[in-house]
Amino acid sequence: ILNSQKKRHASIDSAIVARSPPNFRHIEAENAVKWSYNFRSEKWTSERIRVKLDTTPFARGALRVAYHMQIVPPTAISRSLSCTNPRPTYNSKKSINPGTISDPGSFLNSSVGSAQSSSSALCDVLAGDRGSARCPAPPPSPPAGGLSRIAEEKNKSYVAKISLAEDDNRKREQYFRDVEMQTLAGYIADRFNKCNPPKKVHFLESFVVELEEREGRPVCGVELYIRGPYRKHNSNFGYVSEDERNTPQAFSHFSWHISNGEVLVVDIQGVSDVYTDPQVHSVSGKGYGKGNLGMKGIRRFLKTHRCNRICQYLKLPGNHNTCSGLPSPCFGSRQTGTLPLTNVMDHNLAILTYNVKALESKPLTSKLPLLPGSPNRQVIISSTKEKGGCACTIL
Repeated sequence: ILNSQKKRHASIDSAIVARSPPNFRHIEAENAVKWSYNFRSEKWTSERIRVKLDTTPFARGALRVAYHMQIVPPTAISRSLSCTNPRPTYNSKKSINPGTISDPGSFLNSSVGSAQSSSSALCDVLAGDRGSARCPAPPPSPPAGGLSRIAEEKNKSYVAKISLAEDDNRKREQYFRDVEMQTLAGYIADRFNKCNPPKKVHFLESFVVELEEREGRPVCGVELYIRGPYRKHNSNFGYVSEDERNTPQAFSHFSWHISNGEVLVVDIQGVSDVYTDPQVHSVSGKGYGKGNLGMKGIRRFLKTHRCNRICQYLKLPGNHNTCSGLPSPCFGSRQTGTLPLTNVMDHNLAILTYNVKALESKPLTSKLPLLPGSPNRQVIISSTKEKGGCACTIL
């Protein structure tokens, strides 16, 4: 199994071309469904869109491979989809069982010719023809703002991320859970910004795109492509970058305190202070995906975190005080890097009004849209049922 995984990853690596967004003018548009999550209502909504997806991946991380994508600006009236019945007509000469997908690129069949290298299984499949897999859809409506808004949308580029894990592509649950987790991180970031720190932080809006014209109706996680040097500031297991910037480290510490010691947002990474792909640790170790290491990950962060002047400004408890539950602020913090104008803010923090355990306790299949081609939900429940937390993560 390990050898097959290494070969598959090597195949993907050989297909990667690190580059900026391509000229989408030469890429054919296709129909898709955009699934968005509302954090406060805890509901998913959908809308019909058209996208152009690059045929060559430009990056690969430990868990995902990334492609450039463009959302085509709407030009005419569209028909909205219902979450309970997102099943437009789908016809195809070929049929693929989504449960047999073994490669993150194997279901992104593009209409590009066979110029891609035959040495890469990923590019070979990407070079396939979508054939007659057409899902007729009414043209979408023009956005508010007219031509200027359309021009703005046309210049935007997005990143489509596809999991390297075979289970994620069969069951698709993780794509939706990742969006929910990033939305939670964005909610905590809003609370952080309301405290008027020296620098505000933002998490990219993420959503799921279902490629309805392609066989098996694959899905991918999507967010805006941001230009600039990409930096990883900390990890889900105590790593802290060498430059140790104050703002991202203070934000992670803030998330632990503002949630009343229930969750910790780590794996802070992105361009400047625009972040993406966070990981949430919860005290119980349940929910929030495979990277949730529970108290083991939380203790690793608290062990390596050094309070800085922004932590002091926010009146956050020091590391050892946080573990013991003592409320004293972290004075004696680092005096370098970004510094606030005043030592401490003039008000106290209020604990989150939202129940941060909501995503942890939510059943894996609750309120998730039933996508055509997905395995039977009963099968998913029986195969991924929470077993009460692993002993190795609750130390």
